[in-house]
Amino acid sequence: MNCFVTTTIVLKKIIDLNVISLTTSNVYDEEKYLKYEFIENFDIQVNILHTIIPTLNLTKNNYKKVVSADVLNSELDEAEMLYENEFIRPAGIIAGIVLERYLKTLCEINGIELESKDTMVPIAQKIRISDKLPDFDLSMFKAIDHLASLRNKCAHPREEPKKHEVRELIDKTKKITFMAFS
Repeated sequence: MNCFVTTTIVLKKIIDLNVISLTTSNVYDEEKYLKYEFIENFDIQVNILHTIIPTLNLTKNNYKKVVSADVLNSELDEAEMLYENEFIRPAGIIAGIVLERYLKTLCEINGIELESKDTMVPIAQKIRISDKLPDFDLSMFKAIDHLASLRNKCAHPREEPKKHEVRELIDKTKKITFMAFS
């Protein structure tokens, strides 16, 4: 804020000197100094303005992470409650939804474009090939692929998911989402 005030004062002095210079010829050195001071402070102001958009984007992304973490945690708590009450299939479906939403949030925060039809595995593949998240390597992709198959087992009535599979889906989803949002 000081540089804005200083620049305003310097600008006023330059204007005053220009008025004075019409009547006096001995103000050249002071005018030169004030112009230098004005330019220096103006450069500071421009640099401050250049930091606004990155700062806003960082704040926006942090806000998205906090909100996403809160929503995902409450949904994982719901999946946990369903699991404890022997609603195995719905617990697995919700855990799968949480994992997919988490992946979509990662894409949104990191500027990875998705199509509306993208599901968990295609989303994970796009994250992996984007190189925007170096920790999202082949082993992470394979883990997501495995969890997606467990989620599909819960979502489609072809076969009944096993209790330990849903437990794995919930636990690994918690682990993956906790690492990212902590």
